[in-house]
Amino acid sequence: MRPRTLRLTAFGPYKDTLTLDFDDLGDHGLFLMHGPTGAGKTTLLDAMSFALYGDASGGEREMRELRSDLAPDSAVARVEFEFTLGADRFRIERTPTQIRPGKKTPQQHAASIWRVGTGEPALLATGVREVDSCVYDLLGLKSEQFRQVVVLPQGQFRALLTASSQEREDILRALFDTAAFLRLEEKLKEASAQAQADVDRNERELQGVLNAYGVDTLLALEDRVTRQEEAVNTATTRERTAREAWEAARAAQDLANAEATLFEQYDDAVRQERAVAASASERDERARRLEAGRRAAQVASADGQRRRLLDDLVGIESSHQSADEAHRAAQGRREAARNALNTEEGRNAERAAAAGRRDELRGLGHQVKRYEDVAQTLARYEEDRRAIEGRRARSAAALNELNLDALGREFTQADETARTLPQLQDQLSRTRQLKDSRQRFDDVQQDLLRAVTAEDKASRAAQDAELNWMEARDAHTKLRRHFLTQQAGLLAEELTPGAPCRVCGSTDHPAPASRSPEAPTQADVDAAEQTEEAAATAFRRAETLKQTAHAARRGLDGTLGELRAQLGSTADQPMSTLQAELNDLQNAVKAAERAAGAAQSLKEAYDAALEQAEQLRLTLSEQETEHTRLSGLIESFQAQRAGLAQLLPPGVHSTSSLNDLITQAEGELQALVTAFENARSVLEGALQDETTALNALNGVAGELKAQRAAAQQVQAAFEEALATAGFSSEAAYQQASLPEDHLRHLADQVAADSSAVTQVRDRLAQTQRAVDGRTRPDVGAAHQAFEAADITRTEAIKAAQDARNALASWKGGVKKITDLEIQHADRTMASQRLIALAKAARGTTGQRVSFHRYVLGTFLDEVLELASHRLREMSRHRYELRRADDGKGGLELEVFDHYTSRARSAKSLSGGESFQAALSLALGLAEVVQQQAGGRYLETVFIDEGFGSLDPQALDLALDCLMDLQSSGRLVGVVSHVQELQQHIQARLEVTAGHGGSAAQFVVS
Repeated sequence: MRPRTLRLTAFGPYKDTLTLDFDDLGDHGLFLMHGPTGAGKTTLLDAMSFALYGDASGGEREMRELRSDLAPDSAVARVEFEFTLGADRFRIERTPTQIRPGKKTPQQHAASIWRVGTGEPALLATGVREVDSCVYDLLGLKSEQFRQVVVLPQGQFRALLTASSQEREDILRALFDTAAFLRLEEKLKEASAQAQADVDRNERELQGVLNAYGVDTLLALEDRVTRQEEAVNTATTRERTAREAWEAARAAQDLANAEATLFEQYDDAVRQERAVAASASERDERARRLEAGRRAAQVASADGQRRRLLDDLVGIESSHQSADEAHRAAQGRREAARNALNTEEGRNAERAAAAGRRDELRGLGHQVKRYEDVAQTLARYEEDRRAIEGRRARSAAALNELNLDALGREFTQADETARTLPQLQDQLSRTRQLKDSRQRFDDVQQDLLRAVTAEDKASRAAQDAELNWMEARDAHTKLRRHFLTQQAGLLAEELTPGAPCRVCGSTDHPAPASRSPEAPTQADVDAAEQTEEAAATAFRRAETLKQTAHAARRGLDGTLGELRAQLGSTADQPMSTLQAELNDLQNAVKAAERAAGAAQSLKEAYDAALEQAEQLRLTLSEQETEHTRLSGLIESFQAQRAGLAQLLPPGVHSTSSLNDLITQAEGELQALVTAFENARSVLEGALQDETTALNALNGVAGELKAQRAAAQQVQAAFEEALATAGFSSEAAYQQASLPEDHLRHLADQVAADSSAVTQVRDRLAQTQRAVDGRTRPDVGAAHQAFEAADITRTEAIKAAQDARNALASWKGGVKKITDLEIQHADRTMASQRLIALAKAARGTTGQRVSFHRYVLGTFLDEVLELASHRLREMSRHRYELRRADDGKGGLELEVFDHYTSRARSAKSLSGGESFQAALSLALGLAEVVQQQAGGRYLETVFIDEGFGSLDPQALDLALDCLMDLQSSGRLVGVVSHVQELQQHIQARLEVTAGHGGSAAQFVVS
């Protein structure tokens, strides 16, 4: 990522629109962002970080604080940032959440990003979340990673160097996003616990199955299965024998039942023949009744005609009686109607009184209208008074809800707390310095302990080296002496007959010297000499190390004494006491800061509440005046209403109630008139009904006379038909007479009687032939034998089935236990592997380093390797960064000093050395984070301050390091107010400040 254009409006100290074109730098990859303190150098980094991620580079500025206080009211804070990533160019625009002066509603955070080039810009995303996601996809970095890789905020890139092991772990975890490794540790822990729970559950299930079968082991159950298989074979044999006996008993029982059935059929035929003989008289009676019924059927036609004529005569006689009764009733109604009319004619005075009451009520209409008007006006005033009372109650409630006393107390308390902020901040600063000194005191103490140990070790090593050297020197001396004493023998070994001796020149060698077999050679002497020289060198080196360790220990003694003198009694206090005091002060400062922020808003709220209370009191006074006026009007109209009510009839207070009374009077009058008219009309109807009834009576009397003559003729014909059919009287005919269907049924019975007699006699002869020559069987005995065989068979079947069920159950138990044991073995093995893996991941075994911490250590080692390369260059090959070896995979840092050949805490570095180490660490971290972000090449890095702590030589070395970054193609921006940097860096971004805001421009020498 390489910046191309930065345009910001109403942002921080830049009240107008500022445009910076980074292409103005040309080939200068290293430039200085220079200007006075507070001019707005860091704000430019904030703008780039805000454009990309929506927060400031240091993460310390709230979004609402980004808008310039100097900008016009109409100006909207905005940042536009163009950058290239490889061959692609992008533009991002973002506006922070802001409340412009004179506006109550805040303008919300907004963002958009485009891909730009030679053609039309292509919108990639719009909306805060969408743009944030798009930026992450492009850069592969989160906000905190971007600040560690590209924008190193003011003072914050030293945090990784000076942090504690836990703080450093938090930083690395956020930068390298290693939460997945923590989750893996937790998942392994959960999986191992679940695996062990499965093993335990499997053991319980296995024991439960063993208990259910009443055995202790699988072998015992298998032995029980073997014995049960023998029992099943025995029971199966008994079952087969019982089934065969049962089949024989069933066949015998079936034969006895068949023969018994033949004898039962014969006995039944004998009984039926006897029954037929006994019922002969009944059959004869049915035949007689059939003959008489057929004769009575010949008379039925004449009898029917006679009965119909007699029925008609009865009906006519009944009609004659009804007509006579109707005539007498009409006469009675005529007399009653005449009496009712006479009564109504006597109520003329009552009808006249009803008409007078109606007319009187009609005359009250004007007075009722006046009463209604007064009542309506009174109701309106009462409603207005109730409304005033409601508004007055709401105003009083609103006044109480303002809670002026509580607001005043809250403002006073916040203001008093805010006034303590400067004192608390000063106290907090002093306590932090004291804690840092106390921490350094502890570090130096630890260093001193290590130094004492190192000095003692170096002293012992020097003593050992001196002894080794002296032994090597003595051995060399003895060997050389021995070698010299054996020189004559060595020379004699070189003599050759006839050749001159190298010592005397003689060619005659009468008695050459001899050499001892153990005599050393020249090579042995040379090796002893080299051993002596090596021991001497080791002794000198050990002595140097001893002196160095002694000097280091004395130096730490002096440093520890100085720190103890500075700390006084605080040196003996536990760090936890200082940390608790620091935490209390931090909480108090935060509370005071919150109170300071709240005091002004509480003051404004209190003033607004006072103003609102005054307005509410004025409103209450006006409402009380209006309430008094309405009460007076209501009393006046109530008196008028009472006077009018006395002039009206009781209950008449409205036109509707008067109309109801008039309607009632008219109804009473109408009822009297209607009663008179109805009485007259009823009399006229009664006279007409009497005439109609008389005419009907005369008509029915003639018809009755004619019907009686016809009845006499039909009766004579009926009597003649009786005699012809042979009946002596009508009673004999009625006794013989049968309905037609009964007659048919009786004929069928007579025919059936004849057929049944024939069938019974035939069946008796047939069954007689079937039992001839047979003996009646003993069915009971056969049945008892079958039942006994059936019981034996059932018991044998049940015994065999029970045996087979038990065998199947026990075999199932064997299979279930076998499966559970196999499952238990598999689960135990898997559980042991998971538990071992989980313990290793949590760091509870071996070197006791968790997987997550090991991963962080690996990342840190990569960072330290890159950082040490730069630190060696900047420190003239004196320092390199290492991870302190505590045997537990810790993340503590130490600095190895090649001048003293020992490691010490990174916190013991001086200010300039600390900056060099922190810069090297930050650049190394940036490279590793970049590699972990997918290998995206981020061409830019900004370093905010820190160069003021370097001496000229260290500054040159740091600049050489930055020049190396530039030469690799990176754009390096250095934010500093150090004047000397202007002499070394030709390209500058000069930032100036004034009363009207800040300005900035690129200047290239």
